[in-house]
Order: sequence, then C-alpha cells, then structure tokens
Amino acid sequence: MILDEAVDEIRRLTRMLEAGLDLWRDAPEKEAAAERDYRKERARLWLDVPDGTAKSKEDWVDGRSADKRYERDVARGLVAAYRESVRSRQTQISAWQTLVTTYRAEAEFARTGPRDGP
Repeated sequence: MILDEAVDEIRRLTRMLEAGLDLWRDAPEKEAAAERDYRKERARLWLDVPDGTAKSKEDWVDGRSADKRYERDVARGLVAAYRESVRSRQTQISAWQTLVTTYRAEAEFARTGPRDGP
C-alpha cells in the first residue's frame, strides 16, 4: 500500500515539477523585458524632468516610473519563486525516492534474509 502511495505521489510531484519548469523557463525573458522597459521609461523621463534640485528631479523620475519598477520587481520575484518551487519539488521527489528505496530494501531483506560479506 505505501509503495503505491509513494509512486502516486512521485508522479504528482513530477507533473508539478514539469509545470514549474515550464513557467521558470519563460520567466527570465519576462524579467529582462521588464527591466528593459523600466530603464527606457526612466531614460525618457529624464529628458522631460523639470528644473529643480537634484533630489526633486530624482523624486520626479522615481514617482513617474514607479509602475515600471513594480512590474520589474514582480518579474524578479516570479523568477525566484519559480526557482524555489522547482527546488522544493526536486527535494520532495528525492525524499519519496528514498522512501521507495528503503521499502524495496526491506522487502528484499524480508524475502532473502541477511547476506554475508560485501
């Protein structure tokens, strides 16, 4: 019974891992595009910045580029989240594989008994 459950769980986790890999595969390109758009927006805004102190100019550009910065930050966060999701699934699969290996070893021992020598 436990072996069947383990195999089912490994299959489920493998499907989740594959889905996560699909998302992670496209995420760096989206992150790079968001970074590019943010930088372009800031450069464009600096061309139109009104007169004032350096701090007021920076604040003006920051305020008007906040949406692009948000999009960039979300894209970065998704790359990290997908990476961690994939790593987590790999760890879970490994744990289940260890359980299956232990189960098999116990079954072999029960079937054949202890062996002498290496």
